[in-house]
Amino acid sequence: MIERFRSIFEAINTILSVLAPPIAVVFLIDFPAFGHVKVITQTLGIPYMMQGWWLFVFLSSLFVVVSLLTPKPDYEKIKAYTLDKPLNFLLKGKVTGIGDPRILSLILVVIMIIFYSIFS
Repeated sequence: MIERFRSIFEAINTILSVLAPPIAVVFLIDFPAFGHVKVITQTLGIPYMMQGWWLFVFLSSLFVVVSLLTPKPDYEKIKAYTLDKPLNFLLKGKVTGIGDPRILSLILVVIMIIFYSIFS
C-alpha cells in the first residue's frame, strides 16, 4: 500500500478508495456469494466510483426508514445524553478554567481564524 503518488489528489483518492464506503458495497453486495456473478458491477453495470454514491443513498434511506419504524425512547433514559436546546452546552454551568471544553473550543476557533487569514 505504500507507494509514491504523483499528486496529493491522487494520494487522497487512493487512500479514500481503500477506506471509503465503496469497499463496503463491494464486500457486502458485490461479493460473488452465488456463483461467479458480481451483482453490482456485472449485473447492474454500476461503475466502481458510483457505488459509493449509491451506497450513501441506500444507507440514508435505510437510516430514515429504521428511524421512523423504531419506537421513541423513554425520555428519562436519554435525558442525560441529549440537550434541551441546541446552545445549552454553551450556557449551562460555570466555566471551570482553561480546560473547560468551551474555552478550548474558543481557542481552537481563534487559531483556525488566524491560520485562515494567514494562508488565504
